[in-house]
Amino acid sequence: MVKSYDMRTFFFLLVTFCLAACYNKSQPGINNDGINECTTIFSDTESEIPYKRWCELCDSMVACGSRLMPNQYSTFLEKGCRLNKEQKIFSTLFTLYNVGDTVYIIEEINSYTATVLFAFWNRKFGNVYGSDKVYEYRYMRYQKNGILNEGKKVICDSVFIKNDPEIFSFSEKLIKTCSEWDTLQLSENRELDGVSGEHRHMLAYRIIFLTDDQFDLKCVKIARQGNVGDETTEPYEVIP
Repeated sequence: MVKSYDMRTFFFLLVTFCLAACYNKSQPGINNDGINECTTIFSDTESEIPYKRWCELCDSMVACGSRLMPNQYSTFLEKGCRLNKEQKIFSTLFTLYNVGDTVYIIEEINSYTATVLFAFWNRKFGNVYGSDKVYEYRYMRYQKNGILNEGKKVICDSVFIKNDPEIFSFSEKLIKTCSEWDTLQLSENRELDGVSGEHRHMLAYRIIFLTDDQFDLKCVKIARQGNVGDETTEPYEVIP
């Protein structure tokens, strides 16, 4: 009787162990060490396919911009690509256009502060300056409280996007010239957007969404604004 009881106990423990192992293996986001894991991949195919197509567009923008910018600015173009691929940016901008629409994007690179700023709008809304139809976005740097790295506060990047009609980073003349896609004015006119100085570089993109998976992309390098020797304020970056 004792041997039979021991065997039943052994099999009970064995089955319990196996079930527990299978349960832990089936839990998403938990690895063999029991450490929580996270991923930025879209969980549903309805969002995954449009996101992949959006990433193809972002990569194409880098390819176009690289042909117009010196090699030393490639890191900034890649940083802009990473920003465009952020889920917060995709989720916001994806709702603003449909097949057949034409959208415009201005990319501004500040080589002094190593920052990239974008403006995005849809042509179908007409004159968008002074409206909430223009979305501006960038990485905003901030100090992460309570976390030190070798005695120094850690500086982190956070995605920042806004459509405030009272705050515009680009002039009405530049927005209007982009909307008209006057590439001659964009590439040669130095009086579209104040004074840029030697650290500020801008690209304009026009994207026509032909089908769900096809688009026509054009890019032009915007002329450096202002004349040589014009006084400019020192570029800076706000850390709130």
